[in-house]
Amino acid sequence: LLITGFLVYHASQIEIRTRFLDLLPESKESVRDLEKVVDLYGGEGFLVGVIEWNYIYKDNITWSRKMHKETSLVKDEFAPLVEKSPVELLSWINSGGETKVQTLLEYYQTINESTREQLAEFSDDKFLNAVSQVLEKEILSYTTTKWESLKSEAEKLQGELEGKSDQEKAAVNMDAFFKAVDLFSYALQDNLDRFDLIINRILERKGGEATLVNVAEKLVKKLEQKTDLIKYVEYKFQTNFIKDHLLYFIEDIDLLDIKNRIQKKIDYERKSQLISKFLVVDKPVKLDFKDIEDKYENSTKVLKVSSQTDLFDRSDKDYEYYINKDKDRLLLLIKPSRESTDIGFATTLVDTACEVAREYDPQACLKKERLTLIEKFYASVADGFSSLFGIEKEEKKGGYQQREINNTGFLSIGYTGRYVKKIEDAKYIAKDLKTISPVALVL
Repeated sequence: LLITGFLVYHASQIEIRTRFLDLLPESKESVRDLEKVVDLYGGEGFLVGVIEWNYIYKDNITWSRKMHKETSLVKDEFAPLVEKSPVELLSWINSGGETKVQTLLEYYQTINESTREQLAEFSDDKFLNAVSQVLEKEILSYTTTKWESLKSEAEKLQGELEGKSDQEKAAVNMDAFFKAVDLFSYALQDNLDRFDLIINRILERKGGEATLVNVAEKLVKKLEQKTDLIKYVEYKFQTNFIKDHLLYFIEDIDLLDIKNRIQKKIDYERKSQLISKFLVVDKPVKLDFKDIEDKYENSTKVLKVSSQTDLFDRSDKDYEYYINKDKDRLLLLIKPSRESTDIGFATTLVDTACEVAREYDPQACLKKERLTLIEKFYASVADGFSSLFGIEKEEKKGGYQQREINNTGFLSIGYTGRYVKKIEDAKYIAKDLKTISPVALVL
């Protein structure tokens, strides 16, 4: 029993703190070279820091994009019909068009109600008040009015056209109908423009880019002082030179296409100088590279060097940050001085990085760990007794008030990447060993 007890105790104290590089034979030259590389350049990969700006306008961006997409779908169907015959327009309205528009208006209504609820919590926010007014009066009310007007004119026109010959139909006055069509089409386009304006206004003036960059610069400065743990931290990259030479990243076939377009434009302008443009038989040539720019807009090759994908404009800034499109999340690429397989080093690295981060986010890195099967069992039993005896669980208050920077949002900072994953894997293995080993010894 004493021996069993001794083994059980030591099994419960198991920790995994192995640097795998130390397990390789030091006599091998390749191992010594690898150690030199690690000492000089740091470990493999990065510890990735994530600074996020959680603010009250996130939902507004989400629904603006959703509504922009839904409005575009209706407009893309409706717009081509404007140039066609009234019969085709009437057919579209009767064969599903009305249902699609009504669904769109219901979306508008739902978003309007959600914004009102949001406004009830942040009644003093001038921006939300303005957005609510735009939604209710300029988007929902105006679009509904124009749609009802179009439906009314469509019903009148359909009644006048019913039972008439083509010659008699041609004599029917359709001015009121076409005017209603134009007004509804303009309303859809106006809505698209309004959604774009709301998104851009939030990103430019209400977003957290300035806050993120400010905190990132302070955080980087403190992290880079930990020279025994961190080689360097990267959070921005120089883009002006590469942006100004963006054509170097274009495929040869597209470069040739650009050259041909420019040459055609030159030839056309030369002919126009020789004789009047009215006498030039060739179709007017416009110099447009929008299709090529669109092709590379989502290209990883281009986006790695610059978020500006226009081919010929000069760069408007020297640096860009590792920041997402919504300007609410910024990444730090932290280069550790040793490899991730050194669990002891990885633990010290992450703990130190979290300690630095808590100066700006008191809740940094405080996430709930996964439970083992035994812990889940005990937790479920405890919950069962609480429910049986009517004991209410004490709820822990979230960190919103603690992390609040102003009345529009708060920061959250965390870390991810292979160094964090190695630590978590080691913890789960150690937990399982501590649980299984005593049971196995007793049995």
